[in-house]
Amino acid sequence: ADKEPQYSFHPTISKHALAKNRKNQYQINTDWAEARKKRINAEKEKVQADEEKENQKEFEVSGRSRSLANKMERGGMSIEDWLIATDKQKKMKLWYMLEQEEKSPRNPKITAVAASLKREGPVG
Repeated sequence: ADKEPQYSFHPTISKHALAKNRKNQYQINTDWAEARKKRINAEKEKVQADEEKENQKEFEVSGRSRSLANKMERGGMSIEDWLIATDKQKKMKLWYMLEQEEKSPRNPKITAVAASLKREGPVG
């Protein structure tokens, strides 16, 4: 009656695991988490610095754009400002044309050839 039950699972602990000092495991884990946070923050700062550096890049103008801009009247504006302003003007002109197209009445007309074709039943 004093027999211990027979278990089928018998864990084996390696020498490597036994050699580790598990009494300080909480401190080991907190140190690891702190080092991880430092690595992550350092990476974030690096990425943010790269983005800021990219955003602060000077406006680059190709040689062709510069030569075209020099030929045209800029009204004392720098080439960069002039190119930005003309781009805005082009966008506004396109927007205005699209708006006018939406407002215009639509009365499509077919060509004489299409009108002369014989069709059976409703078309459209």
